[in-house]
Amino acid sequence: MIAIFVVMILILFCCFGVGTFIICSFKLAKNAKQVMEVQEKVRQMQDNKRKGLAGDSLSNIDVDQQYELPAEIDINLFSKKRKLKVN
Repeated sequence: MIAIFVVMILILFCCFGVGTFIICSFKLAKNAKQVMEVQEKVRQMQDNKRKGLAGDSLSNIDVDQQYELPAEIDINLFSKKRKLKVN
């Protein structure tokens, strides 16, 4: 009876062990594939940047263009007095 119980526990541990190994190996393969894709993308972007082919994104705007002020600024914006409401 004890021998059967020990054999069942060994089979159970083997099944969980093999299942865990399979799941972990699939996840590792998936992550390795993603890392390779990102590395290739970065390498391609660096090559394009070296060749001068990299496209400018919207975040690469000159500072003068980002903070361009309107032609006429209301200087008295904060010095205007508010009118009191009379009930």
